[in-house]
Amino acid sequence: MMKNRMYFLCFLIFLIGLYVALTTLNFRFFNTVQVPQRHLCKDITTPITDSAIQRYNDSTITERTLRDKEWRFVEKLMQKERRSKRLPDIIGIGVKKCGTHALIQLLAHHPMIRSRYPTEAFYFQRRNLSSAQEQEYIQSMPETEDNAFIMEKTPAYFTFPHNIPRRIKSTSEYSKLLLIMCDPAKRVISDYVQDIIVGSIKKEDYPTVESYLEVYLNNYRKFTSWRDEKEMKSHQDELFKLHYTDYPSTILTNGLYALHLPRWFEHYNSSNLHIINGDEMLQNPGRVMEKVQDFLGIPKLLLEEDYILNAETQTYCFLHPLTKKKSCIGSYKMRTRNGKMKVDEKTLESLREFYRVPNELLYKLLNVRLYG
Repeated sequence: MMKNRMYFLCFLIFLIGLYVALTTLNFRFFNTVQVPQRHLCKDITTPITDSAIQRYNDSTITERTLRDKEWRFVEKLMQKERRSKRLPDIIGIGVKKCGTHALIQLLAHHPMIRSRYPTEAFYFQRRNLSSAQEQEYIQSMPETEDNAFIMEKTPAYFTFPHNIPRRIKSTSEYSKLLLIMCDPAKRVISDYVQDIIVGSIKKEDYPTVESYLEVYLNNYRKFTSWRDEKEMKSHQDELFKLHYTDYPSTILTNGLYALHLPRWFEHYNSSNLHIINGDEMLQNPGRVMEKVQDFLGIPKLLLEEDYILNAETQTYCFLHPLTKKKSCIGSYKMRTRNGKMKVDEKTLESLREFYRVPNELLYKLLNVRLYG
């Protein structure tokens, strides 16, 4: 199935190029025809080359015009395909309160992406998985064209349970994973507010985030560093137990990315796990969408210019290139990250100090500094 889809995507790219070229010729047979080669087909015996289709050399044809033609072509192809329910092709695994909702909302505009509703399935967090439960999981997915992509996101997957990377890999071998990581200090504030709202922690127990930190910050500092792999795994095991016995601690420990990420690297690499900078997602979601499309290997139809800033909410909206309808990220999803909620600078400083060492360990692990 996966190999067939890879061939389909490469053939689709070829057809898109041919379609765009033919629809822009306007009977000018003596012009050179060439189509933007924005999509890369890997591991195919006969790759599409520049000689297969040449670029239409006309300055009046903009990239947006070409993209709009590609979009319509993909929509027409999708309409002719058989539909079925199946395991997801894309799984958003976290991190909680780093923008996973915005990611799936913006990505779902692509004509080859179909999102599960509700988006969070929590399937792989169940204690025991059976074939009957797997069928139930599949039936919860939308009916989708054979060559479209189904996506679900459950941010809690990233941190719990300990065997979840292996579970996902063994159940849905060819799924590609998306992971957003944001500044863990600011993430704590957002997670605290969210857990108070949904009742995961009680306001009377922790009336302010400062009162919460008084209880947890020093007690959990031991998890911020480790001497070797053995101590790291010991920290992991202890955190998984605390997830059951002291759930409020996860507000703090979910941000220990360098402690959680190695479990995923045992089963995934850059070909099937894409890490997204949460700050970039806030500041330039269009650029993030372009990178995600490249990672998924699908036609790049969502462009940076399609995303416009809502000055009032300081969140981004997607302007559909064909219908011109605007779809905005709800301001309620950005309670603590759009600058309107004031946070004590001393509180942030104490959190930044808490995460200083694990952030450096993450930098060494990825060789990329995502924030700070």
